[in-house]
Amino acid sequence: MFERDIGGSCAFVASAAGPDVLWRGGDGPKVLILGRHDTVFQMGTLADRPFTVADGSATGPGVFDMLGGIVQALHGLAALQRAAGHISGVELLFSADEEVGSHESRELLEARARACGRVLVPQPPAAGRPLKTGPHGCGTLRVVLSRPRAHARPHAPP
Repeated sequence: MFERDIGGSCAFVASAAGPDVLWRGGDGPKVLILGRHDTVFQMGTLADRPFTVADGSATGPGVFDMLGGIVQALHGLAALQRAAGHISGVELLFSADEEVGSHESRELLEARARACGRVLVPQPPAAGRPLKTGPHGCGTLRVVLSRPRAHARPHAPP
């Protein structure tokens, strides 16, 4: 789907966890859409909870987690591609690493996040919440920004 529906270039980056998927649309990425394509479901889950589509709704493992968010991100980019004819300034990185720690792909994740400057993570929110604004079971980062005052004048010595 990548190159056919949204253009750009796609590459698979080998890691011990499996292949990471890296896609770039246009020159100079400014926004990284970051996800992981691992699963937290145990072997055999599909036997108890098979993937199904009924009455316009999909249910089953992966539908309402990061995998569902990845599908939404791809469809969103495909809609932008159809509307604008091209996508520029966007990069996708889908890691094969596990949810906690991203030990195998951490270096790649950090490098791409720094290069892009902005990161969106398409993790669906909990049921009944319109937007997920923070991860569960993760640390907190505090960012302090400062700049010189506008029209600053040097003070005369006392």
